[in-house]
Amino acid sequence: MMGDSMEINRIVCYSCIALSAVALFGALMLGNAMAAAACSFFAAFAILLWKYGTFFGPAITGFLGVRQKWGNLEVPPSFDMVFLRTRDGFVASGFLGIRLHKSVSEMSEGAAIEYSRMFERAISSAKYVTKFSVLASNIPVDDYLDSLREKRSFAESKKAHLAEDGARASADVARLEREVAMYSRLIEKIGGGRQPMEVICYAMSSADGKSREEAAAKLRTQLSELGATLAGVLDCRVDVMRGEDLQKCTLWEAAIPQARDRLAEEAL
Repeated sequence: MMGDSMEINRIVCYSCIALSAVALFGALMLGNAMAAAACSFFAAFAILLWKYGTFFGPAITGFLGVRQKWGNLEVPPSFDMVFLRTRDGFVASGFLGIRLHKSVSEMSEGAAIEYSRMFERAISSAKYVTKFSVLASNIPVDDYLDSLREKRSFAESKKAHLAEDGARASADVARLEREVAMYSRLIEKIGGGRQPMEVICYAMSSADGKSREEAAAKLRTQLSELGATLAGVLDCRVDVMRGEDLQKCTLWEAAIPQARDRLAEEAL
């Protein structure tokens, strides 16, 4: 249902943009400057809403006090968690996207064992009940190498730009160096005949409370501590899932993408 809702939102937005373009063309043909200006404004607004709605949408819905419903789940205006009403109050659940830049298959036996121990330590370090999920699928090699080279080139350009800022961006530069190294290893491995995998990894945590506010406060503390632990132990980037990413993770708790192409489209 949530996947269909996302597709409907895209169709409605595209339709609004198309209708605005047609109306703008008609207004220009008729020489009506006011109508043309109005069409341009609403076309631009539709594009901004579609592209950046997850940023200013929560502010609008929060001001209006609007809460969205996904089945029996309730979504707050912040769009960073979901609420389930229980007999004792509420349960808030949220997700962390784990962006790994290392692969055990690319490591030596000793390094692979150590990295597995690190992952086990990351799991055992969690103070709260945590659910870890991994979605994996084989990737066709066609055009994949070119996309990896483009991503590596982009990361190299960004690293060079950040390097000019000196010590202030040293952490970001180090992360980008690891990212460039990862792309280089993947290009070398795939070029040598290894089958690449598309992997999406995320963690889920929940907290209860007598009210939405209490449950939300507990959950945000849990996600903050868990994210810091995972990022430190695994040396990776960890983000709280919001907006469409939150919707995808929630949907995947009931059903995962059935085809590899669909998984690639829904990557976090």
